[in-house]
This record gives sequence, structure tokens and C-alpha cells, in this order.
Amino acid sequence: MVHRREVLVGAMALGAASTASMASAAEAASLRTAAREAWLYTLPLNEIASVRFRSALGGGVPGTFLPQRSLATPEARIVTTPNNDTIYASAFVDLAQGPATLTLPAFGARYASVAIMDMWSDNVAVLGTRTTGPDAARFTLVGPNTAATPDAIRSPTNWVWILARILVDGPGDIEAARTVQAGVKIEAAPQRKPTLSAKRDGPWQGYFKAVNALLLETPPPGTDLGILRRMAPLGLGRADFDPARFSPEEGAQIEAGVADALALVKAGGFGVKAQGGWYVQAPDTGEFFQDYSYRARIALAGLAALPPVEAMYLNAIAPGGGVRFDGEGLWRLHFGKG
Repeated sequence: MVHRREVLVGAMALGAASTASMASAAEAASLRTAAREAWLYTLPLNEIASVRFRSALGGGVPGTFLPQRSLATPEARIVTTPNNDTIYASAFVDLAQGPATLTLPAFGARYASVAIMDMWSDNVAVLGTRTTGPDAARFTLVGPNTAATPDAIRSPTNWVWILARILVDGPGDIEAARTVQAGVKIEAAPQRKPTLSAKRDGPWQGYFKAVNALLLETPPPGTDLGILRRMAPLGLGRADFDPARFSPEEGAQIEAGVADALALVKAGGFGVKAQGGWYVQAPDTGEFFQDYSYRARIALAGLAALPPVEAMYLNAIAPGGGVRFDGEGLWRLHFGKG
């Protein structure tokens, strides 16, 4: 498989297609199929853009960290349910105008991870205790088109989402954890105004219009050319995209395709297989590349999931085969020796 980070297109492949090739693609694939593929493909991009917008509403400024200073409660739903032994710091950074410098404090023996994600929800790098060690460090982040030294961390998209997780070892440790959190800093070039997202459950016209703007802001990589061709009948990725050009009959096909995609991701859930009484995540969690359906499922069920080498996400299997346990009676959680 060609690595997503190795090949980029300067402009979206669909936008560069000729009118003749667009017509040919339209004959080869139905609008329903194109809409299903497009919704699955763009959902993670839209979900991350939605978090970016909500972060701004909550006081977040592009190019700076917005810290969560207290432990999460069951009511916390900014992304998905966060850990309640962890404090977070989140930053959206635009690298289009030049490199950014990410500074990490000395973590010591404390667990911490600082995930750098592209706008498609792939982890570009996970820094922290496991990977970069206990000492303080500085890193240079660059976008896809910026010249940089070999040791720079290059993102395939200009916008990146950086999410720092700092372990809190009990109530008495919160102040020390906050001190570590405050040491995670970013220095960035001037930031652009981010493009707005769409309501995932809104009308298809509004969704695809907003997603089209996001695609212009964040062109897909050349490694995704196959699915981009399947999406071609919609005409996404073009400055002149207009949902109103579709007839009512065509609109019905597009609406059906979106419904197909939504049903597919909701039916899949987060877990993918059973091991010893648990549903576990797939090996490509957090580094999805061309696994578009699973990437879309995680965008709904666990956006910002870390790769398995960094974190395991387990759901216990109830006797009936689902993940919901009957509240009557007692249940035992057993950890075997070792």
C-alpha cells in the first residue's frame, strides 16, 4: 500500500478532471453510490472541522492550546467521552504560512501523549512518554508544501489537530499534572480563518456544500484517487459546486446514498472482533489510510482514537453478544495472572 503521507495532490483530483471524464464517470457510477462513498469519505474531515468550530466557540484560538484543567465528568461530550483520569489540552494549528514549534515539558515517569492528527483523522505522530521519553523536547511541524529539515514532522494537511493527554494519578496529583500540562506549548505562524463544517445529520445539500469548501481547504492525497473517481458524479472539489444543479430525481438518489452510508457506519460500531470476551479495535485504528468505512465509523464512535501501540479500546461482550449488561445481579471482572 502506498503511504498516504508520501503522495499529495496540489489540487483535488476531481477538480482537475475534464468535463468529458466527469461525464464518463457519471455513466459508470450511480449518484447513490457516489453519495454513499462521498459521505463516508468526508465524514472524518467534517467531524474534525466541527470540533475545530466548537473549540473556537469555547474560547480556543487557532495556533494556541485550549487546556481542560479539571477531570472529566460523565457529562463531558466535546468529542467522545474522555478519560476521567486524564486532563487534556487541544490545539488546531494552520501550517500553511510556515512551520510551528511544539514544546514538550519533562514528563518524567508520568504518562503523557501528544497526538498530532491530520484533518482526515490519521495520527501523523504521537509524541510523549512512550515515544520521545521523559525529558523536555522541541519539535518542528510543517505542512505538505513547506521546505524543512529532515527531522521536522510533516503533516499531509495544512491544518493539524494536536491533542495532549496528561495522566492524573488521583485527586492529590491534579495540580502537578496541570503544571506539566502548562508546559505543552505551540508557537505558530499567522493563522487563517478556518472553514466551517456541516451538520452531519442535516440535509444533503447543506452537508455537501460545506464539505466541498472543506475539500478545497484540505485537498485529498493522490493515494485516494480510487475513491475520488467513485465520488466524481457529485462534482465535489470544484469551486463551482452547486447542489441546486441536481434534479429532484437525482437529489432522491443522493439522499438515499447518504442514508446508506449512515446506516453502514452506525451498524459497524467501534469494536471489530472478539478476543477473550472483549470487542477490540482494528489494527489500523488511528492510522486508517484507505480504510474509509472503518475511519468513518471511528469518526462517529471514537474520534481522535490513538493507534493500538499507544492505547487499547475495549468493550466487554455481554452474555447476549452485545455491549450492554443487565443491571440485575452481580458481575465479576477478572484479570488473570500476568
